[in-house]
Amino acid sequence: MIPATFGLILFCTVEIFQAEAVCDEHAVVDKIFSNYNPDVRPVRDQSTPSVIKFQLFISSIVNINEQDETLSLLVWMHTTWKDEFLNWNMADTNQNCTSIKTRARKLWTPDAVFTNTIDITPIVVPDQQWLAITNEGIVSMTKTAFITVRCTMKIADFPFDTQRCPLQVTVWTYEYQDLQLTLSRPTTGLVDIFSNTSEFQTISLDVVPAQTSDENQTFSELHYTLVLKRFPEYYIFVIIIPTFLLTSLCIIGIFTPNSNINERNERVTLGLTTLLSMAVILNIVADQMPKSSEGLPLLVN
Repeated sequence: MIPATFGLILFCTVEIFQAEAVCDEHAVVDKIFSNYNPDVRPVRDQSTPSVIKFQLFISSIVNINEQDETLSLLVWMHTTWKDEFLNWNMADTNQNCTSIKTRARKLWTPDAVFTNTIDITPIVVPDQQWLAITNEGIVSMTKTAFITVRCTMKIADFPFDTQRCPLQVTVWTYEYQDLQLTLSRPTTGLVDIFSNTSEFQTISLDVVPAQTSDENQTFSELHYTLVLKRFPEYYIFVIIIPTFLLTSLCIIGIFTPNSNINERNERVTLGLTTLLSMAVILNIVADQMPKSSEGLPLLVN
């Protein structure tokens, strides 16, 4: 009889605990958005700046166009900030929600954008963007986008070159005293990229906070630098070694002793064949190298 009674009490306790653990998101959403204005910066004291924690993740290096000097990336942009109007007390509301998820269009979001992009295509359209809110008012949002940025190619050491591509993130609307960009965590040194390119090795992704001024206005920025080092093996085996062999063959042919009655014709044929082969190799080099005004690459010198 006693074990049966104990089991009944345990069952009722578990049922009550599960009932109390249910999160009623409808009640929380109705409470926190009842008088919410998404067009106003979410601080009770407007003299207090909003701090936006930003983190950039490079998911994939899609393409590097050296002729157009562009870099195409698939990136994740994770932002976190505190909304002072979207917190709730679980004891007061009698709700067990530590966090909820809702559409981004329902609340204020920072307008952190890339300033040096040629093209940007969001993977998720803005109307379908979701975010998470904790009971302390901490908002977290992750955007995924396909971006193309300008990356000036330094070809002086081609094909043993290292490229540094800038990625600049800034706040488009608010000045520095209203909104400040900071890093969620340090991003210096080796970066993990899920899908890398076959021609370049990713060395690091460095970032420094910065401020820029424009007509007596100061804005907060984050300056990222993606460092890429080229794999030179392809150019060594396809261009450098064949060029060396052809040049050596041409020199040997010129200084070969007279032994045939038609040696002049043979030498002319060898010279023309060598020139034709060199023209093909130079055409390959010209197709691979960007057109730069900073001088000739190491491969041409």
